[in-house]
Amino acid sequence: MFNPTKKIKLDPAWGKRYEISKIFVYLIFLAGMFWLGYLILFPSQYFSFSFLHPDSSKNNITDLTRIGNKLVFNAIAIGNFSKAKVKISLKKDSAPLEDNKISVRKSYQAFFYPIGEDISSSAGYSINSLISSGKSVFIAGQGEKFPVNNPRTFELSGFNWNNVESANGKDLSQYEKRDLFTICSAHPDGTVFLVQESGRYFYIQNGQKRELKGEALIVLNLQKKAVVAEEKGLEIKKECSFEKNLFFTNRYSCIIPISELDTLVGKDYQFKTDINSGAEIKKLSVVFQKAVNWKNFITSLSEIKSKIFLRYGLQ
Repeated sequence: MFNPTKKIKLDPAWGKRYEISKIFVYLIFLAGMFWLGYLILFPSQYFSFSFLHPDSSKNNITDLTRIGNKLVFNAIAIGNFSKAKVKISLKKDSAPLEDNKISVRKSYQAFFYPIGEDISSSAGYSINSLISSGKSVFIAGQGEKFPVNNPRTFELSGFNWNNVESANGKDLSQYEKRDLFTICSAHPDGTVFLVQESGRYFYIQNGQKRELKGEALIVLNLQKKAVVAEEKGLEIKKECSFEKNLFFTNRYSCIIPISELDTLVGKDYQFKTDINSGAEIKKLSVVFQKAVNWKNFITSLSEIKSKIFLRYGLQ
């Protein structure tokens, strides 16, 4: 090991200080390496929304809605997480939060939609198709086509590669091209969800999910085209109560244990909370944190490999 002090004679007191300092440098270096490894292999995911700048491109909390005192929003977190830390910062003259709780569920954003009227005739709806053209895959239906931005989005949205049909000369120009379908997108109108536990089918239309019944179930390849969802995703929820920050009077936070939600189908975490009348939010943030365990270690290595392959176009 390189040692510039071999030819330098220090008196015993300074020599001892030097050796102690060297040990501290090594320890700091090792701690830094362990911390870097932790950040790479067990990364947290951060989401936020600024109420002062609602149109900012930095806002990555999705589908945020406030009706009266109820606040609902989604965060798309991919991976196995043990807890979600939610923080709320209020404006300077805002009324305080008092005994407020926040809950979270996990499923698909569109599967959280409220239930609408049943559909009992096969003539009453048409199901989207997955169509490939060149290297692109489109969700096509209802006179529209949504290009899927990458394979990871396709798979995490519950789609199956075996259901993709080749364009084979089909005229895709009949469909109006819409925005990219990304990991943050809700399943578009024309999507059908198959509920895993009950075998019920729901059709997405105009912000509602409508159950298919009777003749509406007699449709070719209905099961093949459906995205699998779970009733458990709507029923199981975790919650915590906000507590005031000791050092900042207008900041509140709480930690929700969410490891039980890991096995549920879906990519969207939906949060709900009641905000007191007079409480004005300045900023909202959520941090998803992973537990340090073997399962997450292997998963992180697999994700790193997938990202490398995707970056360089490898199969």
